Order: sequence, then C-alpha cells, then structure tokens
Amino acid sequence: MKNFTIYVVMVVFSLFSYSTFAQQCAFDTQRELLLQDPNYVQQEQLAEQKIQNFISNNTLTQRNGTVYTIPVVVHVLHLGEAEGTGSNISDAQILSSINNLNDFYRGLTPNSSIDFEIEFALAQRDPNCNATTGINRINASSLPGYSQYGVNVTESNGASYNDIKTLISWPQTDYFNVWVVTELDDNNGGYGYQGYAYFYSESSSSHGSVMMSTVFGYDPGNTNGWGLNSNGDNSTVVHEVGHYFHLYHTFQGDDTDSDGVGDTCPADATVGVDSDGCADTVPHLRETSTCPANNTCTGSPWVDNNTVNNIMSYYYCTDRLTEDQKTRARAAMTDTGIVASKGDEAPSPGFTAPAAVCLANSPAGNNYSGVMSVELNNTTYTTSTTGIDGGNIDRSVNCTGLFNIDAANSYTMNVEVAPGNFHQLGVWIDWNNDGDFDDDAETQSFTQDIAGGAVVPVTIAYPTSIPYDSYVRLRLMTDVDDRFGGVNLIDSACYTSLVYGQTEDYTIYVEPGTLSIGEVNASELNVFSDNTNNELIVKGQLFGESTVNLYDIQGRLVKTKMLDTSATRNSVDVSGLNSGVYIVKVSNQSQLKVKKVVID
Repeated sequence: MKNFTIYVVMVVFSLFSYSTFAQQCAFDTQRELLLQDPNYVQQEQLAEQKIQNFISNNTLTQRNGTVYTIPVVVHVLHLGEAEGTGSNISDAQILSSINNLNDFYRGLTPNSSIDFEIEFALAQRDPNCNATTGINRINASSLPGYSQYGVNVTESNGASYNDIKTLISWPQTDYFNVWVVTELDDNNGGYGYQGYAYFYSESSSSHGSVMMSTVFGYDPGNTNGWGLNSNGDNSTVVHEVGHYFHLYHTFQGDDTDSDGVGDTCPADATVGVDSDGCADTVPHLRETSTCPANNTCTGSPWVDNNTVNNIMSYYYCTDRLTEDQKTRARAAMTDTGIVASKGDEAPSPGFTAPAAVCLANSPAGNNYSGVMSVELNNTTYTTSTTGIDGGNIDRSVNCTGLFNIDAANSYTMNVEVAPGNFHQLGVWIDWNNDGDFDDDAETQSFTQDIAGGAVVPVTIAYPTSIPYDSYVRLRLMTDVDDRFGGVNLIDSACYTSLVYGQTEDYTIYVEPGTLSIGEVNASELNVFSDNTNNELIVKGQLFGESTVNLYDIQGRLVKTKMLDTSATRNSVDVSGLNSGVYIVKVSNQSQLKVKKVVID
C-alpha cells in the first residue's frame, strides 16, 4: 500500500501464526498499552520520519551492495528439560532458523529472490566482551506463572514480557534479542499466538522478539522430530523479523473496532494507521487459512502476487516480500547501532573500558535537546532526545559498540542534534585515559547557535603523543543554547548544570600504528613483515621469556610462538596465513610491543 501521510502513533507487534495455526493479531491491545507513553509515540514518529527521509532523499542508493549484519542472541527459556528436548530446543534447531532467515532475506528461497542485503549472525562476544555461542539456556520455571501458562499476551496469567526481559536481556543497540518460550497465553505451544516482535529501537524499553519453541526452526515436513508448527517452514520467525525491520501488516488499518477482525478496507492514506507504507502492496482485509483468488476489498483478481503471497499478510500461501518492503527495512536499519555492533565478531583482545572521573547531570524528563546521532569512520550510532533516551547514555563500557580509527588518517566526526531548538555542543576525547578531559588536544570542539536538526562536523585533533592500541573515551554534551532563559554555556566536559540536554559517552579504539619495512634501530624492540620470505620479524633485545601472538583483524588468535631471548632477530613463519592485516603482540615481564602489520 502506498503511503501519503506520516503519522506514527503505535508500535507494531507481530502476534501471528500461519497455515492451520493462523489467528488474529493482538496488535490493538499492545498498541493501547504503548500509547500510554508519550515518549514512545514521539520515538515512533521520529523513526518513521527517518525512514521517509532516507527514501525521499535516495540515501539508500548510496548503500547498495553494503550488507548489514544483525548480531542475534537467542535466550531459550525452558522448564528444566535436557538440552534438545521439550522447550529446551537444540542448537541444530536454532541454527536452522537463523540459516533460513539468511536464505530468505538474501533472496535465496524459491519464490523470494529479493536480496535485502541483511544477514543474521549468532553473537560471538557477549556484552562483557567474553566469547559466546549466542545461545543462552535458562530454566525459567521460577518466573510466576511461566510453568503453567508460558508468557501472557492478552491474558492475565503467565509471565509478562517485563518478567522475561528482567530475567535476561542483552543491550538492544548491539543484539537482536530473541526469547524462545514454552507457550503464549496458555496455548500449550499450539493454536493461538505464535510470537511477536517490536520495531527495532535504540531507546525503547520494549525490543526484540518473543516466539514459541514450536515455531523457531526450519524443518519442512518435520522430519527431524522437532514438533514444529506451520509445517516447520520458519515463516513465523521470518514474519516477526519483518516487524523488527519496521514492516507493517499488508492489511494495516482494517480493524476499526479493535476486535481482531478486519471490517474496513484500509484507505491507504496514513502510514501506520491505514497503510503499510509500501506502494507495491494493495489494501485488503485480513484473512486466515485461505489463499483467495480475488481481493475482498475490490472483488477483483489480484493485480500480482505481491500481497496475497506476502509474508506480512495472514494468508497461508505466503512466501515473499517486495522491493518497497526491502527499501523500508533498509531505511529503518541504516545508521543504527546494531548494524555497527561488533557483537557478531570474536572478542577484542585486551578491551578495557576507558576511565572517567566525572559525569554530567541529565534532566531526563524532556525532549527539547539531545544528540540524535554520531558518525565517525563510517560507523554511526543513533539515539534520540534526552527524554526518550532516559537521560545520559554511556556506551563506553560496552565492547560491542565502539569506533575504530587509524591515527595515520584524518577524520571528521558528524554529530546531529535534536530538531526544533537552537543548541550548543561540546566534544572531548580523553586521549591519555586519565579520566579527565583537560590535557593536550582533549577539547575537540565547542559550538553554539546550532540550528535544530543540524549536523555539526568536528575534525578530530590528535595529541602530540598518540595512544596507539588504546581504548579512549569520547564525550559529547549538548543542551539548548543560552538564548533560552536559565540556560548557561557549557564550560567543560564535567559541566553539571544541564537544563534540557544530555551527555553521551563512547569508546574509540586507536588502532596500532602500521610499521613500514625498513631499517630498525638495533636497540629498539620492533616487528615487521618480510613478505618476500613469508616471515614475521621480531627485532631487538628481549628481556626474559618472550611470546609473540598474532591476531587477525577480528581479534582471533591465529599464531603463537615462544621467542629465542638470546637472539636479537626472531622470525615467525606466516606462510600458512591468508593475506590481510594482522595485530602482532610481543610480550614479556618488562616489554610489550603491539603493532599492526600487513601480510601479503
């Protein structure tokens, strides 16, 4: 359906099942709950405006060919069964679902050839930078009502969404959280609600997706004995992920009396009210367990199969999405924290959160100011206004969300401020990691009289002594400017008199310097690659038992060797390694040398 007016006042829940398990969606019930929070309403409006801006400005054409990877963490909330039995589903079942998601959204399924250029990967690092499989198994029988009723959706019995989120949840800006549960509304894992999802959001308290164990998996014909609903086609999961990507049902707006039954053909005028925002689907009434030849809204045959076969409808013959749905999904996910997340990569060696000796105050209950996004070296993190963010944001402790820079290059950081009011903005980098922002080149920028919604370019200034191979703190601070009564100018990174604004802290990883091959002072410990002989050279006097470790660019240890401390030149055979950039770490009790080298 084509969109004409942008007016988002809701979050979309997918509460949906397929084939013989089809039933009404609980969208309206959940919408009423969420509409009680004005911040959530504004957040959805901003998200929709972003989508429309990307589409109208043709911004997405610049990203064609860029594959977005979504780190996924699956929380299996079982009842104490052995792994691979009952609700404690096997790794194989989980992987089958993830693999099918990738096939579908990369256009590799028989009737869905549209490549969304979006992939899913189970997390490899957890929020504490430890290695993980991306699968958490938790006995949730202690949650009130969970053993008897599962998770409640419209009923009062069972565990709530907040219960399971409190039990376990990883940061939504870095992971797509999927809670695999026993049942919904006491349906015994069968007929009824199969799952639901929330729109992707960097700030909302509601995020991720909840699905029953009986739908999370791909096993057509149920030959593996997993006991899957919907013929084991994983279609519920594909559908819920569509909602996560800000896709509406194709029949959006057909239920004017909120009884779960389509009664009015959508007018196709307002996105999120009576339109799904896609011109290549058509308005229709929801219908389950059928695949009609005619559109009930027109009485005529379908113009094409885009709607009747659409995964975001309730028909039983669904197998595809459309080009406009792809455009909408990519617009929603472009420049988001989860796309920039390193959650799908192996843990970074030696991550330590940078220190801080001061934090600014933040008046969390307003939406007059805020940092909306920050971009550095092609990595973007998007947040929102002070009120929607709940005050200050500190991502510096999170090893899954950080910026990388090579100090041999020049960079311009782009900071977007909230719309509507004139702003002031301060930017600092704690290069020497002493917890303050008072040293060489640590004040990066201070600007005022910034128009609402403007993007402020900040050229990164380096200190005299560059902290290679270090994690340093970036601080952004904003408020409305001093033309507003009672507001003063920000005077430091530790300013504590913000009236409407907020502080956002991030980590910047300053990569090791790339070493040129050449003459090396014999008294200095150094490393370089000798690509002619397929060797890595460690040159200089070693003091005590010494080890060289070689990591690939994703932080995986690929080579280790004890060095000969009696020699001033050691070599390491790298003939078995692929060409690329590697991190070399030479260490002993009194020496540490970390360098980036290129192996051809």
